Amino acid sequence: MSVAYWIKGNEVIDIPDSHVNAIIRDPEHFGISMAEVLSAYRRHKEVLGVEGKARQQLVIKAIKNGHIRSRHYQRPVDYWTVQFRDWASSKATILSFLKMLLIKGEIYLHDDLLLGGVDDGFDETITVKNLLEREGEA
Repeated sequence: MSVAYWIKGNEVIDIPDSHVNAIIRDPEHFGISMAEVLSAYRRHKEVLGVEGKARQQLVIKAIKNGHIRSRHYQRPVDYWTVQFRDWASSKATILSFLKMLLIKGEIYLHDDLLLGGVDDGFDETITVKNLLEREGEA
């Protein structure tokens, strides 16, 4: 069972390793060229695939290109992160994604979500249940 995803529209990509490695494997899918990937790692003097400043730059660019990043952390505290461009344009996709995870039994109503918008500064911690109820999706 995967604990990390890239989401865009109805497409959900299971991430077996890291979000940045998914970008490196197929940068064009995320609206990024391989030259941009290599340049980011050279600029920050990091080894390709390392989770440092280049990774942050590339993940943010993928998010700004409309992709949503999600990961389930289990230790030391159990929670999910969901990072997106802005709440207004991402809300419907995020709610659909959460409902899919509920059906699959990968997330539970009491699980905490840390929601973060890159462009709009949206920042909220809320349970899945409270989010779905607030948005009229429960």
